[in-house]
Amino acid sequence: MRNLGQFLDTYARLHGTHIAYEMKRGFRAEKLSFTDVYALALKTSTFLHSRGLTKGDTVVIWAPNMPEYAILYYACWLLGIVAVPIDIRTTTETRQMFVAAARCKLGFKSKAIAGDLSPDAIPTYHLEDLIELVRPLPELKELPDVAADDLAEIAFTSGTTGTPKGVRLTHHNFLTNVSALCQTFPFKQEYRTLSLLPLSHAFEQVVDMLAVFQVGSTVTYLERINQVTIMNALRRHGITTAFVVPQFLQLLMTGIEREVEKSGARRIWSALQRIAPFLPMRVRRAMFYPFRQRLGTHLQFFCCGSAPLNNKLARKWEHLGIAIYEGYGATETTAVLTLNTPSAKHPGSVGKALPGARIEIDPATHEIIAQGPNISPGYFQDMPKTQQVFSHGWYRTGDIGRLDAEGYLYITGREVSRIVLPGGEKVYPEDIEKRFNAHPLVRESCVIGVKREEGERVHAAIITRYPQKLNEIVRQVNQGLSSHEQVLEWSLWHHDDFPRTPILKIDRAKVANAIEKRGETPAAVQLAESDTLRSLIARSKKIPAAQIKETDVLTTDLALDSLQRVELLSLIEQDLGVAVAEPAISEHTTVAQLRELIQNAEAIPPDLPFHALNYAPFIVRLRVLLQTLLVFPLHALFVPLEVSGQENLASLELPAIFYFNHMGIMDAVCALRALPLAIRRKLVIAATQDLWHEWRRPFVEFWGGGFPFDTRHNIKASLELTGEFLDNGFSVLIAPEGGISKDGTLQPFKAGTGFIATHMHAQVVPIKIDPAYRSIFPPMNELIFENLPKKRKRIWVRIGQPMAFSNQTSIEQATQKIRQAMIEL
Repeated sequence: MRNLGQFLDTYARLHGTHIAYEMKRGFRAEKLSFTDVYALALKTSTFLHSRGLTKGDTVVIWAPNMPEYAILYYACWLLGIVAVPIDIRTTTETRQMFVAAARCKLGFKSKAIAGDLSPDAIPTYHLEDLIELVRPLPELKELPDVAADDLAEIAFTSGTTGTPKGVRLTHHNFLTNVSALCQTFPFKQEYRTLSLLPLSHAFEQVVDMLAVFQVGSTVTYLERINQVTIMNALRRHGITTAFVVPQFLQLLMTGIEREVEKSGARRIWSALQRIAPFLPMRVRRAMFYPFRQRLGTHLQFFCCGSAPLNNKLARKWEHLGIAIYEGYGATETTAVLTLNTPSAKHPGSVGKALPGARIEIDPATHEIIAQGPNISPGYFQDMPKTQQVFSHGWYRTGDIGRLDAEGYLYITGREVSRIVLPGGEKVYPEDIEKRFNAHPLVRESCVIGVKREEGERVHAAIITRYPQKLNEIVRQVNQGLSSHEQVLEWSLWHHDDFPRTPILKIDRAKVANAIEKRGETPAAVQLAESDTLRSLIARSKKIPAAQIKETDVLTTDLALDSLQRVELLSLIEQDLGVAVAEPAISEHTTVAQLRELIQNAEAIPPDLPFHALNYAPFIVRLRVLLQTLLVFPLHALFVPLEVSGQENLASLELPAIFYFNHMGIMDAVCALRALPLAIRRKLVIAATQDLWHEWRRPFVEFWGGGFPFDTRHNIKASLELTGEFLDNGFSVLIAPEGGISKDGTLQPFKAGTGFIATHMHAQVVPIKIDPAYRSIFPPMNELIFENLPKKRKRIWVRIGQPMAFSNQTSIEQATQKIRQAMIEL
């Protein structure tokens, strides 16, 4: 194939209705098949064409990862338009310089990012609106002839080398790199990948967008990326792999080890880590199963690149039975140049060159140089730099390395970060950092050169849980270093992590600046909660931020109800990157106290207490069988039913949400009996906390397929769980009154009724049970015998028309409409 448009056509047709992309927005996951992606890309091409864009024009994209990002890329490539992606953390000045240099004619930005793309008024659209924007349009039929050597992208990057530059990448660069990667690594269609690195970078485009598209794997995108959302996604979406930088591996491992500490299992953890190297991977996975539960049961491996990998960290993951495959490349090499694979792996190396690529070490400088069809033709509008870096078909990487006898590449340093001592000796910080990071008491280190009167000196900033042993740590590491590499200055880094560049490499400049200003915290690691928190509260409450005082109580002074608190906690998690446990907020919590909770936030909100096994396919089939053969006949002995309205379900789109009026104990059985088997085969019941304790819990969970819906202390987790069931194809049965009616009349509905209807993207069906049911089964009592039926009586159950609500409908209006529909039954 000659271009990326043909690539899209070929593999979209091959994989058809298989899911290509999914993304959880709010409480539900949106899914797009390969066929959907192709059709939407063609429609987006129509949109771009209608805006006057033609082959060779440029479109700027400034947004976090989402399915629309990939669709827009494909649309541009179908038309021969050049994509200009910009990292979301790029400064205003640099971003505007990129847009002006590339002469972009159209822009797409995210609603979540403040600021304008450019001072020049280029037409700009919100990327989140792309699908709705193009869905009514026809698919573009006539596409231009796009050649292999035509430009596909200008990848602007400043990297660690200072001056920003635009790397030119052609269709041929991408196609050859993806083809070589898929030849080398055994990707499988059944893999499920979690997208964590920015789609504005070539690495993510090649591996998570193109390579997995070629093999037909599903990619999951996250609305926000932090430890909580990553852990949840790994488990809930059955993720098998992710392409990451070392920082993500450290982030997740820190979370696991924190849980180990909290559970008091440190000794067991350490003992298993010592045993693991002598056992097969499958045995390791089984042995560490209790510790891996938060990661899900499907995770198999990580591919890691972009920054040096701490070997000690890699071994920890391997001990858990999760393989780590390290690779190497640069934007100029269209991302991937070398890679370790399951069949060819040397720990400590970054693997062998991909097919078609050639790597050599410059004998004079030990610099790594590369040649191949994946090498960029040069920099955009910068001939001097192109001639300096690209010479006679070879790309000079700026990295120092060596090749072993088998062709495995080892990175030993980078020219730009080297320290030149007063005597002329050169020190490569990466070498020393590897020694520090291998020390059992060191979590991570950053080695820099600090300027003194006599010249540069080697300084190590160290993150450790044992600050009292810092001097001893340095002494032990120095014993293994050559005389010119000796660390003469060191300091304790008082934060959980070092400041990072947009691609999550340690920002050495900011570390150096912080060390020079002893006692000052680098701006990059400070959370500017002051204005941000007030802004988030203002967004939740829809009031000016200036009205919010530190002494305001959230529930009384600001009148934040439970659902507004859920929204606020979601915004805090998204914008500040921390998760505040919902139960930590009481009716007396002030703004100042919430700020303190944010500053100290570490704990992940507790999961709701339920056994996932009760919703496994074979248990669901058993439950439906037992309900049909045992529970329903016993219930019918006392409650003969007259069911009407089943014809309303003929055109119902499943999964759906069924609401019923709460009349007494076991009244949900009336609703279950009224529903067809096709619906009951995959249906769960939202059970309040009153039903979720003592002897009732196993009955509700196993026999009824109930799940906990805690409206008092953990409504956010309850809504998340409801959305997860719907995503997995389960319809949900809910009592909207929140409790049993005392006199049989319909009580006011909880606000959550309308919230679920407008935010879960599922049709709503009212089911009304005859109030006379109360005379058969009384309201719930603590003693078991008091819950037995009192008499036999025929009652009616009526099923209403399905209703649909958009998220533009107000919660109050949706709640009223659903209640009115119930009244009219």
